[in-house]
Amino acid sequence: MPSVSKPTSLRIRTYQVGFGDCFLLTFSYPQQDRHLLIDFGTTGTPQGNDKVIMTSIADDIKKTTKGKLDAVVVTHRHRDHIRGFSTEARDGAPGTVIRSLKPDLVTQPWTEDPKAAVDATGVKAFASDGKNFSATTSYLSSLNLMHMFADQVVKASHTTLLTPDHETLQFIGEDNLKNLSAVKNLQDMGKTAKFGTEYVSYGSKSKLSKVLPGVDVKVLGPPTIDQHKEVKTEAAKNDEFWMMHQMFWADQVKARLVKADAPAAGRKVAADLANVPIWARWFVHRARIVNASESLSLVRILDDAMNNTSVILLFTIGDKTFLFPGDAQIENWEYALKFAPDKTANLEAFRSITVLKVGHHGSRNATPKTLFKEMVNSRKGSNKLQSVMSTMPGKHGHDDNNSEVPRTTLVKALKKAGKLESTSDLPKGTLFFDETYAL
Repeated sequence: MPSVSKPTSLRIRTYQVGFGDCFLLTFSYPQQDRHLLIDFGTTGTPQGNDKVIMTSIADDIKKTTKGKLDAVVVTHRHRDHIRGFSTEARDGAPGTVIRSLKPDLVTQPWTEDPKAAVDATGVKAFASDGKNFSATTSYLSSLNLMHMFADQVVKASHTTLLTPDHETLQFIGEDNLKNLSAVKNLQDMGKTAKFGTEYVSYGSKSKLSKVLPGVDVKVLGPPTIDQHKEVKTEAAKNDEFWMMHQMFWADQVKARLVKADAPAAGRKVAADLANVPIWARWFVHRARIVNASESLSLVRILDDAMNNTSVILLFTIGDKTFLFPGDAQIENWEYALKFAPDKTANLEAFRSITVLKVGHHGSRNATPKTLFKEMVNSRKGSNKLQSVMSTMPGKHGHDDNNSEVPRTTLVKALKKAGKLESTSDLPKGTLFFDETYAL
């Protein structure tokens, strides 16, 4: 009887979800295939028909897996990573289809553990001794409260917060809604899964190794608050970022918000203020700009905090390694790169990366330059880095402050380092691209 101790090949299917992530990893063993789904979300597809595309992807996953998923990994709670798991109270919804595939394991970051989560209306701000303030419960409580704030921002952005930059406010706010349908569906999947749900952090021994025999799975993030308190914050600038020069984002936002002379923006503002007395229009508009700017800054904080809860997974099969970092930003990454007790071993592992899933859709702050140098500089001859990226240009960030996604300098560096495949290059109507790697 052929051994099932090690897969002979790995196929990575990258789905076209627009601005979001969805990857189906198929590990081929002598007797069977085993399938791992990493994320399933979007905040906007190229043709705008989100429901149609997400349903088509769910159906393709069901067909490809022959009705059985072995595991689901949800890197973090952002809508562009979990929206597809929503059931929307209908049988044909993408989340309903995925649940019918009965995964044996659901893997999520430690921040999603219901036992650790804090109800926003009843904050448990003290440790078990009842005396010492708990940084962990405070952090989780803050995330929950900020999700509530994001919901209000989204509602206001359609009316009272109308500004020349209100589309950015809507986009970031919507990505940070709590996605309750998807969250509940994932919890339900875990309750019936053979190995249940695991909530991982840096150094966790993942049950994915049980689901995938012969595959070494290393969890490199996110760190817990106790491991690395810096994940609670987000750097305005860092030498690891892919920027030509340093600029503070807030200054650029303020400049764009007060620049109301663009024709399209001017028409929107004029229409919105039509019912406001003439003498009050200047004041009302400027008050809304200040309100929108402050709201945008707050939802940005939540956006960065959630990205720093991303699960980072390193798969090793023989001499091949595959890195999937979700949307991890520098505060998440720097623990594995600089502060973890086994950071030297991590750096050595990065030198042999076969395939990199480009983090955070190619943003400037999710592929640290230290990491990139380790992956590229040690290579010789034809051993080039291969990268896959799921992104949608023009949806997020601005090129006037080097924050466009995907970041131009990063894309150029990835192409120079080897082969880069991106969903943004897919022909219209193409649902995915595949790459298969012999192991």
